[in-house]
Amino acid sequence: MVTQDDVDVFVLRGEFDAYSMPMLGEQLDRAIERGEYEMVIDMCDVTFVDMSTLNRIVRAMKEVYRHNGHLVVACGDRHVLRALDLAGLRHAVRVYPDRAEAIAHLRDRNSA
Repeated sequence: MVTQDDVDVFVLRGEFDAYSMPMLGEQLDRAIERGEYEMVIDMCDVTFVDMSTLNRIVRAMKEVYRHNGHLVVACGDRHVLRALDLAGLRHAVRVYPDRAEAIAHLRDRNSA
């Protein structure tokens, strides 16, 4: 995780499945426990994602929203976007084509 413009950015690379999902979940939980409620999950370099990872992201998103925060995803990879579509999550998860746009969206929301 890195912090950019007061936003926690979780940079994911490679494949994310049931084996790697717990590590991501622990990082998300720790950030939420610290009171960090503005988050970007950067999936621009993810080559594969399964339902367990997507479900974990949605759980974190719901927790962040309970604290009036925001969790968005940065990703332009067609395989990840297809997984979001197949899971029926494109309407629930805000996706931006890259990290800069995702952070700009959160910054704009917080300054309004």
